[in-house]
Amino acid sequence: MADDYIKQLQLSKQIEQKAKEAAKNRRTAEDKLAEAEKALEQVHAFSAHSAEAERTFNEANDAFKAKDYKTVLSHSIRCIEACNQARRARIEEVLRSSTELLDLGHGRQVVSPQIKNLISTVREDSEQGRFEHGFNMARELYEKADKLVNRTVVEAFGDAQTKALFLEGMHINIDSK
Repeated sequence: MADDYIKQLQLSKQIEQKAKEAAKNRRTAEDKLAEAEKALEQVHAFSAHSAEAERTFNEANDAFKAKDYKTVLSHSIRCIEACNQARRARIEEVLRSSTELLDLGHGRQVVSPQIKNLISTVREDSEQGRFEHGFNMARELYEKADKLVNRTVVEAFGDAQTKALFLEGMHINIDSK
């Protein structure tokens, strides 16, 4: 009889340990799923898209409903990785657009050290996984590049207009030449 009591006590401890482990696995899965959801929201905030991230998030959600917490962890991790890749790609896209804008005025404008530092900061943030800051800096860079190019174009047209008026003052017909 004492033997049965000891076995029953051991069995109840094992059940209790498994219940604690299951609760821990559930909490870990919930946390990772929440992290994946936040990463996916940031992808949308960046105006980016990742079919892989969407798919793996939905699979993780389905696995959570089915209480398959190991699968939740696996899909959540893949979702986060896909989100990171999409955010990095979006930052690079904005950075590329900014540098292309700056290249338009290459010869007529000088890129300031502030803009060069901003380019470095954006690249570093992207590489280091500081996506939100990197994206904000990339947008700031794009706005500055756009303003610089617009100012350069306005100055070029102003110069052309001044030269045209000068030539007209000298009675040279610029339409024919």
